[in-house]
Amino acid sequence: MQEETTAAGPRRGRPEEEGTGLMDEILSALPDGARVYAERYGREALAALSLCLLGVILWAGFSTYRQRQEDRAAALVGQALVEREPGRRAGVLERLEARCPGTDAGRQGLLLLAGALREQGMDEKAREAFEKAARVYDADHPLGAAARMGLAGLAEAGGRPAAARRRYREVVEAEVPGFGEVALLDLARLEAAAGDVEAARRHYQAFLESGGDGTALRDFARYRLATLPGGGVEAGDRGATPGS
Repeated sequence: MQEETTAAGPRRGRPEEEGTGLMDEILSALPDGARVYAERYGREALAALSLCLLGVILWAGFSTYRQRQEDRAAALVGQALVEREPGRRAGVLERLEARCPGTDAGRQGLLLLAGALREQGMDEKAREAFEKAARVYDADHPLGAAARMGLAGLAEAGGRPAAARRRYREVVEAEVPGFGEVALLDLARLEAAAGDVEAARRHYQAFLESGGDGTALRDFARYRLATLPGGGVEAGDRGATPGS
């Protein structure tokens, strides 16, 4: 049988026919068992491969979306930081919370929002923002410690010393460098005000034993410890009192 020709030369088979022929050649080269398996499960294998590829494509798209969200959130944080007026700054940060929830910058912006609201005297809204941040960040995370310190300060300002002491204790127990030492001083002060002199003494002494957070604060702790009923400064911890 002669090969059909055209003016352009021999007529080639259709692409699908060529593909089928190539597959047949590949299958014919396989052992019988492998050929039967490939013919039976080839369709399923191709379907599984398609699903894997689809998953990769979707994940790449999601990652790109997340990065864009992070970029938007970071831009809003930058805009908020240059706003000097607390109300305008809070407005930008509220947009950040609404538009970019779940982003790193959005979570960090909760603390900035709480601070801006507190500057305006909006303590209840500030408390809500600090509470959200405290739920997002554990107590042993620096931002979690900052959120709990903010809640303690609001509780103290609102006449709730017991709630303030509880928050300060959370920070002390988490042992976050810097925050833990300052929380010890605040906790000691509140314990002394509540009449628990022994607890206050323990906290001041713990601050001094921890190495403190600078000479000025160590001098302050020594002074407060010395002025507690019954004194209480260890011989090795005596130093200048403030103003001496």
